[in-house]
Amino acid sequence: SPLLTMAGTALALEIGSHVAPKYGIGDVQGYRREVWDAIFVPLRLRGVTSWSENDGWEHGGKSLLESVYSCLDLRCTFSDAYLDAMIEITTHPAFFHLIKSVTFIAIIMAVSEVSARRKSDLTPRGVPKGITTS
Repeated sequence: SPLLTMAGTALALEIGSHVAPKYGIGDVQGYRREVWDAIFVPLRLRGVTSWSENDGWEHGGKSLLESVYSCLDLRCTFSDAYLDAMIEITTHPAFFHLIKSVTFIAIIMAVSEVSARRKSDLTPRGVPKGITTS
């Protein structure tokens, strides 16, 4: 389900990039660049900021161990509370869609499992009907 959500969103945005120029919204490459910047906004976490400032695993004068520890710092750049970091991660567009689709499929699976277990005489032939009626 997360892959289906991601594929559907990518398809809709790609179609939008071809339709947008017809309505004077811009060219295809400009639309794609703006969509990319809107979806993959930078995470405001200290480790991500440290990673981007040091060009990845380049130390920047620090030891490798200090560089690794600074990249693993998951606190926000604007707060020391880990709750703020959790909110920052879960509201990031890419992670939000992943969490939403996994939650949705888990609810669907749980409801269909409960409704199927309530019918003890359910045959393999009746499974699709049991899932649909749940």
